[in-house]
Amino acid sequence: MKILSAFVAVISGIVLGNLIIYVSGYLAAIAIPREYFLWFGKPHITMALIIYDAIVMGLPRVIIATIWCVCTILVFRKKYLLLITAWCFGGYVLTQAYWDWKFDFGINYPTLFIQQPWAILSIIAAPCGILFAGIFFYKSHHANYLSP
Repeated sequence: MKILSAFVAVISGIVLGNLIIYVSGYLAAIAIPREYFLWFGKPHITMALIIYDAIVMGLPRVIIATIWCVCTILVFRKKYLLLITAWCFGGYVLTQAYWDWKFDFGINYPTLFIQQPWAILSIIAAPCGILFAGIFFYKSHHANYLSP
């Protein structure tokens, strides 16, 4: 049963990764008004991009990943919840690696973080959502055993 649960969790992570890529494509098409950058001023363009990326790209990714992982854990009725969370995360990472390889992005992540610090939030958003769901259920699962 553990093998079937792990397999379904990996498939769920793969579907989650593709869903986030699909939604991110739509979110990337949102045009940023010129007045937004003018309001921040030229010296604060990086701060404007960080705020924009956090709200438009990062927040939806965290919400989607958290809801998806919660639904995946609920399918198994909180059985093997750390295993399910880990395998769902693994499926997500496999999907991201596949699309990076498929389109030959060749992203050098340390250089990306130095040159474009606003991209950090959108890159870590979905893994944080998956881990948040796993930690939330882990804490609630152990709290149920401790209550009378």
